[in-house]
Amino acid sequence: MLGDMRTLIDVDDELLRQAQAEAARMQTTLTALLEDALREKLSRSDHTVRSLAFELPVCPVPEGRWGLQAGFAWEELPYLDDDGGSGPW
Repeated sequence: MLGDMRTLIDVDDELLRQAQAEAARMQTTLTALLEDALREKLSRSDHTVRSLAFELPVCPVPEGRWGLQAGFAWEELPYLDDDGGSGPW
């Protein structure tokens, strides 16, 4: 770990005033408030990405029934068009 590092960032004036007021209300430093906010945001972002990942179940389709099949090609389905078309169902 590198330890403490000074960094210069541009922050919206109103946002900075709100952060300073919040730090004073919480009786903490602006640095501590910003570090906590960054940690919280980064931990939520990481969690959100993982929670969006999912696996679709694979369901066998009996012969003669409709469903996705190996070799599926859109161009072989001319009845699928922008105006709603009429499929075989």
